Amino acid sequence: MSETSREPSWLGGHHSPWPLVGALSLATLVVTAGNAITAPWGLGLTPGPVGYLAVGVTTYLLLALVVFVTLRARDVGRASLDARWPTRRDWGYIVGGFVGLFAVSIAAETAVRTLGLPVAQLQMTEYVVTGPLAGQAWVVLALIPVTLLLIGPVEELLFRNLLQKTLYEWLSPTGAIVLASVVFALWHLPALYGASATAVGVTLGLVTLNGLVLGWLYLRTRSVVVPAAVHGLSNAVGVAFLYLSLSAAV
Repeated sequence: MSETSREPSWLGGHHSPWPLVGALSLATLVVTAGNAITAPWGLGLTPGPVGYLAVGVTTYLLLALVVFVTLRARDVGRASLDARWPTRRDWGYIVGGFVGLFAVSIAAETAVRTLGLPVAQLQMTEYVVTGPLAGQAWVVLALIPVTLLLIGPVEELLFRNLLQKTLYEWLSPTGAIVLASVVFALWHLPALYGASATAVGVTLGLVTLNGLVLGWLYLRTRSVVVPAAVHGLSNAVGVAFLYLSLSAAV
């Protein structure tokens, strides 16, 4: 496949970017509102473990609604979601993509540590390690299916299917992947509150790198299920390691 060829976008031609801008703005508002309920820079409420889980799940269900409403508004069929059941080839990309993403993440984080650069923790990690959820390791365990079945798939629908696929109308595949990955990283800013500017910059770089891998998988397979599975599995494994470390510390 030529790197400069046009990929099929949501509408297959040049159209107004405003529906996309509106969808991303609404998605950002939803996530910021979800974080603001419990973050120190927001209301700073402490609803308890079940409340934290409820806020997170509700936030991502609303994000899924944003994607589907945008799809409906643009008058395209469900086939445009690219959510087919994985073929044998797709399964190969899922396995290879998971291993590749894990290897890229380990290599990048090793390089960051070697250079002595700081890395910011996501808000939820701080909550369960030193914050109001400290000592509640079961909350982390409950997050494993949430990250696998909800967070990963919804973020891939938003950033790979909706954003990257729409960007094919104006950019080359490489340009669409890069821009979607940068926006994907910047979208995590509300969850990095309190970290130094250097730590935030390094962390955004790492998230962008992950986005590039996921975007490439979507380009190669034209199936959002592939990057969604890789994203969900990667997050779930990370949460599982966090659970094991917290359990061992008790």
